[in-house]
Amino acid sequence: MYPTENDRLILVRSNTRFSSEVWASNPNCRVEQFSYFLKAHPIIGMRRSEVEKYLGKANSLDCYSTFSNLCGVTREYFEMKYENDKLTGWRRSHSSYGHVESEPWVITDLIYDWEGMGGYRSKIRLYPRNQR
Repeated sequence: MYPTENDRLILVRSNTRFSSEVWASNPNCRVEQFSYFLKAHPIIGMRRSEVEKYLGKANSLDCYSTFSNLCGVTREYFEMKYENDKLTGWRRSHSSYGHVESEPWVITDLIYDWEGMGGYRSKIRLYPRNQR
């Protein structure tokens, strides 16, 4: 994002397709990158090893961080749920001062459009894969 005159910001998207390199190198782009990942790949039922091929290894709780403030009090992340080594669901979660808010588990192959400038409160619209 770049400041402009009249105190407005311009959101610059440097990549409109999923990139494992962008995902790995810039956690602040992960919300947008995850939307591109879902558009490119039906992930429900995907083997853990294949998810990790694209997203890298998650932490010990099967979460991928998308944001953490400097003191680590506020965190945003994607949670993954696996059964028999296959992905059965994912959701976005947000924690702040020990309070956790999680969106419902997405358990079917949906894609989403990401709007806004990032952050947990960014507007997300989910669509069945065949409608986009």
